[in-house]
Amino acid sequence: MELISDIFMYALPLFILLDPFGTVGILSSFLKNYQHRTQLRIIFFESIIALIIMLGALLCGEYILRILHISHAALQLSGGVVFSLFALQLLFPHFKLITLNPTERPFISPIAVPLIASPSLLATITIFSQKEISFGILVGAIVLAWGAGTLILLQAPLLVRLLKNSGLRFLEEMSGILCLLVAVQMFIDGILSFLGHSH
Repeated sequence: MELISDIFMYALPLFILLDPFGTVGILSSFLKNYQHRTQLRIIFFESIIALIIMLGALLCGEYILRILHISHAALQLSGGVVFSLFALQLLFPHFKLITLNPTERPFISPIAVPLIASPSLLATITIFSQKEISFGILVGAIVLAWGAGTLILLQAPLLVRLLKNSGLRFLEEMSGILCLLVAVQMFIDGILSFLGHSH
């Protein structure tokens, strides 16, 4: 019973960082030119890749950061930059940093990373791996958070059909605002982390 409660305790913050409800709007804007079945296949495939990357961060994220001499503050600040750019793209339709060709399927970027496996999520998993937490509990928490998030993301095509163009645009704008808030929080966390290590 304690094992299950520990898994849920660590899965909750990971699920919040996955932010599947906010990601639906971003995801649907990238995939709106694809057929319904193709959208589902892309979402599921990219989610699998994101899960592999998340488990990779658990196994060797800290070692990679050490080798590259990248601090957690730098990781969080770079995540803020990425989400700021996504926010601009969603809030201002003519500001297109990333465009997808309907005849070409996205691979890893921008869906698996950074939409699903965001820098803040990977940084959090890396931080968890440094704590005295059972490896099995962390794997269970990651898989649980990922599974719940993926189920929600798979509803993105349905939401697109229900909301139509005007509703989708509203969802994109709300997602853009959400992305901007997340970006600001990442900047704040990165600055605080930097200041904390500088003392």
